[in-house]
Parts: sequence; C-alpha cells; structure tokens
Amino acid sequence: MDDITQGISGVGISDNDDVSDKGSICGSCTDSSTEICANCGKEGANNTCNKCKLVKYFNAACKKKHKTKHKKACEERVKRAAELHKEDIRRATELHDLELFKQPPPEEDCPICFIRLPLIGTGRKYKACCGKTICSGCIYAVRRTKETAVPLCPFSRVPTPTTEEDAIQQYEKRVDVGDAEAMSVLGSSYSTGDNGLPQDYAKAMELYHRAADLGYAGAYYNIGNAYCFGRGVARDMKRYLYAPIVAKMGQLIRVTNASW
Repeated sequence: MDDITQGISGVGISDNDDVSDKGSICGSCTDSSTEICANCGKEGANNTCNKCKLVKYFNAACKKKHKTKHKKACEERVKRAAELHKEDIRRATELHDLELFKQPPPEEDCPICFIRLPLIGTGRKYKACCGKTICSGCIYAVRRTKETAVPLCPFSRVPTPTTEEDAIQQYEKRVDVGDAEAMSVLGSSYSTGDNGLPQDYAKAMELYHRAADLGYAGAYYNIGNAYCFGRGVARDMKRYLYAPIVAKMGQLIRVTNASW
C-alpha cells in the first residue's frame, strides 16, 4: 500500500474537514512538507499516518487523538490512490499489448536476388564468411552453375569450410566485429559441445547475452531454452516464458519450435 499512496497529495478534500483551536487543520489537508503535527500544531512532527503516509503527528498520542477526525479523509485518499494505481496498471497493460502485438518489421532482402527473405529457416542460410543471410534459391543456383569440388558462398565466392576448425574461425572473426547472429550461433556450439568446441554453458550464455544486447531475437530464444532446461543456470520458467515476449517486441523470431 505504501507504493500506491505516493504522489497523491493533490487529491481534493471535503470542505467539512475540522479545524482545531490551535490553528492546525485535519491531517487530510495538512501539508506534510511542513512537518507540523495535524493534531496539536507543533513543529518537528515525524510520526506519520500508517495508511495514507501523508499526515504527520508529533507523537503516538496525537495520532490516536486525531484518528476520528482523519479517518474518513484518510480512507478516501487510500481508496483514490488504489483506483489511480489500478488505472495506471491498466494503461501500462494496454501499452504493453500494443507493443507486443504490433506488426513486426519486414524481413530483409536477399543480398543477391533482392527478394524478401522467407521466414522459414530452411529457406535461408547465414554465411559466416561474409555475415550475410542468403536465400536458399540463390545458394542452390550457385551450386548448379558453379560446380566446384567445394561449394562457394553465393555472395563472397569463398569456399565453404571443410573442417570444423575453419568454420569456427569464420564465426569467431564475425564475433570480433560485433555480428550478433554469429555470437548466437557460436554460443549454441558451446552449449552443445559441437563443431569441435568444448561444452561450456557459461561461455554460451555470455555470447547469447551479447547477441541479445545487439537486438538479435534468436538469442532470446536460446536464453529462454537455457532457463527452461537448466543449462548452466538454475531452472526458471518465468524467465523461459518471458524470453520470447522480449524477442517478439524486438522482431519476429524465426524458430520452428512449436512450443513457442
């Protein structure tokens, strides 16, 4: 109740509030900043009303004596504060929903054919050699027209890595230049212990958070999974459920996991 009663000193009071013989007024009208007792009018009052937190008294005896005069106004203030707090929550919820369910930003275009990239993961592929996400159509076209022993990247024309070490080196170079998607992919390799990397949950979470700070939605998905299954962190289902909401508010997350 303390939180919802702050900042409401401007709420109106009835004109029927009593005034004492010593010049003090009912606590509901007292300016708490003067630190004057609402009952006896003495300065230096530091005993505050337990409910509205706005009226001050010189001591407990003054508070008890003034209770009957202050009770009605105090209850009205607390009730009004609760209504204002409830309205603030309603407005905040509406704003949150508007942000959460707004139309997501459009996908980027393929850097080769300039056609909008598909949402489905099998229709696109990230290339660590150049840091570009290319549509599967362009990848297939290059493989058909440029028949080489090692497939080439459609954008950079760099041969696809043939060893795990070479692939990891490409991702590490992209991480060094601040590539969020490379951070997330490399973090997944640390999480599972794939591609020749040791399993290191702490390193994986570090990379996930770096990618998330850069606004990469897929990193939130990975963070959520870590909290769901307790991978390097204590299981926390609230954080697990919150992760896709944050990702959605940033951009449309591209995952095939139906549980999301």
